[in-house]
Amino acid sequence: MIRKIDQFVREKSGVGAVEFAILVPVVLSILFAIIEFGSIMYTRQQMLYAAREAARSYSIGQSTSAEAKGIAFNRLEIDTSQVSESDIKFTVTITEPNDGVGDVKANIKVPMADAAIINPLGDLISGELDVNVVMLMERPPKVAN
Repeated sequence: MIRKIDQFVREKSGVGAVEFAILVPVVLSILFAIIEFGSIMYTRQQMLYAAREAARSYSIGQSTSAEAKGIAFNRLEIDTSQVSESDIKFTVTITEPNDGVGDVKANIKVPMADAAIINPLGDLISGELDVNVVMLMERPPKVAN
């Protein structure tokens, strides 16, 4: 009996398979975490670009606040003619300055889980990506006709 236990303990075949089975889930988890992080950061950069474009357009008097909001949706590649605004997970807000003097503020929010590609962790990825841009009003706002 002791000889069989001693033989079992000294057996080295199959060690590589056991190590592989233990390490593969860890390595794959790290790989997917890197991909998720990259996806979320890419989405945030796109949101920042869209907010800057919308705020700039409004601040130089090139668009109304509704048109600036449309510019943000275009930069985010959301076709509002095909999708109703209630189905869009992004919220875009353009805050107009008082009496045409002050700062134009553009804010875009999206749930963090919607920015992720696969979101295997469920509730662990919670909260919102929130981008704020503030620009000085350069010209009087364009009046909608």
